[in-house]
Amino acid sequence: MMESNRGRVWSEASRLLLRSGPGRKLRSAIAARKPANLSGLPDPAKSFLAASLIEQESKRALVLVPDEARARAMREELSAFLDQDQILTFHGRELSLYDARAVSREVELERTSILTRVAAGDYQLLIVPADAALQRLRSPEVFLSFALNLSTGQRIDPLELEGDLIQAGYERVAQVESPGQFARRGDIM
Repeated sequence: MMESNRGRVWSEASRLLLRSGPGRKLRSAIAARKPANLSGLPDPAKSFLAASLIEQESKRALVLVPDEARARAMREELSAFLDQDQILTFHGRELSLYDARAVSREVELERTSILTRVAAGDYQLLIVPADAALQRLRSPEVFLSFALNLSTGQRIDPLELEGDLIQAGYERVAQVESPGQFARRGDIM
């Protein structure tokens, strides 16, 4: 009962916000695919506004934030209104001036996972810190050309699969210990 009440209150507050003068201006700018500038809103209100627009317009959104700290805070704020699995944060690439191998493989795998979900349209809101927005990416066509879709029972030439995995950035190891690695024993991957 409490949860449904909170849902009704949130939906009604969202509708009221978007029916206000600034809310109508913003919705018409979005409908016309034109830029809109809102200033003076405190950060939590920006999160509420983003969630309201997603709920009322039934569209996906991208929110550019100044840094990783704001991205984390916004994700937390938005999780009160949206399904947490549908809120993605595209973190910036870690930079190492000394050794490229020192860069976290985990971060790169998370970035790859997020790009795959974005390409599939499997999200409601994408939060991008400014430093991540400034980093170059491959075109969606090139990125998706490295995607491997495997299914249980599928037969594939082990040499071909090994080549595809290496080309996609996987590391061949004797024993798999983390994501991004593969091992081969005869015809078993």
